[in-house]
Amino acid sequence: MKNLSVLSLKRNSCRSTRGAAFTCHVALLLVVVMAATTDVTAQPASKEVAATRGRSIVRGRVVTHDTNRPLRRVTVSLYDPGNRGAGQHRRTWTDRRGEFVIKNVPAGKYYVLVDAPGIIRPELYGGGVAMTDPDLTVVSVDGTSSAELRVRAKRGGAITGRVTYADGEPAMITEISLWRRKDGQLVHIYQDQQRYG
Repeated sequence: MKNLSVLSLKRNSCRSTRGAAFTCHVALLLVVVMAATTDVTAQPASKEVAATRGRSIVRGRVVTHDTNRPLRRVTVSLYDPGNRGAGQHRRTWTDRRGEFVIKNVPAGKYYVLVDAPGIIRPELYGGGVAMTDPDLTVVSVDGTSSAELRVRAKRGGAITGRVTYADGEPAMITEISLWRRKDGQLVHIYQDQQRYG
C-alpha cells in the first residue's frame, strides 16, 4: 500500500514542470526495482516455512492382545526400516490409560514397537529389526495429517533355569538367547542383555 501512494504522489508532481517529470520517472523506476526485490526474497522464506511444517502426529493406545487392558507406563517406539537418519527411531511412554502421542514424525512407513516386561517384541540387530512377526503393527504417515492406531501387545511366558558346564559346574557370565521354529526357519525372538555368574 505504501508503494501505491508514492506512485500517486509522483504522478501528480510530473504535471507541474518538465524537470519534475524526469524526477518522477526516476522515482517510479526505483519503486519498481524495490518491489521486485521484495517479491524475490519473500518466496524462498515461505517455502522454507512450509518444509519445516511437513510432519505428522501419531496417536494410539497400547492394550494386551488377550484382555484388551491398557498397558501403562510402557515404552512405545516408531522404527523406520529405511534408516533415514535421526528420524529412524522415535520413542515415548504411555500414560495411565495406555495412550501415547509422538509428534514431528516425517512422512514414511514405521513399525510400532512396545517394550515392557513380559511383552514380546522383535529383536534388534545392529540398528535393524527382524520383521518376521505378521502381527507387528505398521503405521504410514504423509507428513501433514495425523494417524491413530491401536497396538495389541502379546504377552510372553517366563523361562527359568540354570546354566552349567558338562561337569556340573555353573557357567559364569553367560548370555541367554531364545529361538523358535516358524515356517521351517529358526527365528531369534529374545536375547538377555544381562550377564549371569
